[in-house]
Amino acid sequence: MYCQSGLQLSKPGNGQIAVTQSDEYRERISVWLNRFNHNYLRITRILTSLSLLGLEDDAKAFFNGLDQIYLEEGDPIGSEPYLFWKKAVIF
Repeated sequence: MYCQSGLQLSKPGNGQIAVTQSDEYRERISVWLNRFNHNYLRITRILTSLSLLGLEDDAKAFFNGLDQIYLEEGDPIGSEPYLFWKKAVIF
């Protein structure tokens, strides 16, 4: 399953869920991957909600996918939104 952000939800052989980049990732990131994007607040809310609703594995999978993007593309995201995302996930 994938969404218009260029990310996809998958279940590798180990049964855990993973959020990874889809084939459309490179063409879709220009829509949402830029400094001060209001969607970063939505991402924080999604991560917080998943954690509070007991879906920690889903929150961690989403954060791990975002973490990979931050490592590759860091500057357009910035450190402040990244820290909010990290704090939103209960480890």
